[in-house]
Amino acid sequence: MYYRFIKFSQKLNFGEQNKFFAGMNFFFGEYGTYEFNCNYRQSLVTDQENFTPISKPIAVNDRRLDQFLSWDATFELKFFDSISTEPTDPTRFYLGSTVIFEAIWKQKFSDKFPVEFHVSKCTIKDKALNAAFDVIKDGCGADILWTALLSDTPYQKETLSWSFRSFQFQRDQVNAELALDCEISFCLVDDRIGGTCLSSEQDGACVEGYTKPAFVTTVSLP
Repeated sequence: MYYRFIKFSQKLNFGEQNKFFAGMNFFFGEYGTYEFNCNYRQSLVTDQENFTPISKPIAVNDRRLDQFLSWDATFELKFFDSISTEPTDPTRFYLGSTVIFEAIWKQKFSDKFPVEFHVSKCTIKDKALNAAFDVIKDGCGADILWTALLSDTPYQKETLSWSFRSFQFQRDQVNAELALDCEISFCLVDDRIGGTCLSSEQDGACVEGYTKPAFVTTVSLP
């Protein structure tokens, strides 16, 4: 599987190693410049349960050290109803009501940290029926569920909010158990501004039945 990474680099120059003693010069070698890189994987998939960090062993050469990391286990999903500012029990939503969910990056960074995240895909699954539907696909919301972006932009550094209309896959289902998981993508701010981070999602195209998100200031129950 191919992954894209965001790289942070640091170069150190150790120069020449000379010592002087008793009027004599002792030369221990020229060490030169070394480059150290940390490569953070550019995507992850949220899980309803605990996350398991994935580490990748990387060969190290004499002048370069690469670490391939991910931000797994740093995200959580929380549910809200349209009138509450506190998280809501996700088992208490009525059919047809508005469900608000937040993707929250629990990792804390400074304001100058140059990475944003974006919800590329969210899927609702019913394991009992072996049924699944994408509420969000390629950054676009499903029209049939009135899917809407509630944050001011689809790229955020801490919390991203969306809403959709609750449903189940069969009319006669009783106590349907549905699961929601999302794919999170990361972008350097400069790449997002330049349109080179997620080009497939920035070209303005959505598949049929899906629409690019627009900012919504209020949400009301149907």
